[in-house]
Amino acid sequence: MVEEHAGRAVLRRVFEEAGFAVVEDYLLPIAGTMVRLDGFDPDRRTGYEYITTADGDREELHERIVAELDRLNANGELRLLLVDEQFIPDADTLMAAARVFLGLDG
Repeated sequence: MVEEHAGRAVLRRVFEEAGFAVVEDYLLPIAGTMVRLDGFDPDRRTGYEYITTADGDREELHERIVAELDRLNANGELRLLLVDEQFIPDADTLMAAARVFLGLDG
């Protein structure tokens, strides 16, 4: 598993290399509340959230929030990569997931 700080660094590097202007800890209004995203480019409405237990993400990103994020993603109103630490064994896997999400690989 990749811890929060290291995971965020990997994602930021991939997104910035792809030309995104990443704002860390970006506050996005979702479902009547403000959600803090690990990284987001507000102009391109694209970003990421690395979900970890240590950072309290499981409490913040409860079912209603995730459903709204999924809806916004599906409607093309934003593009948000949600990655759960439980499915990421190492930094290379996380980097690969971000590259595929951004259309850089495969």
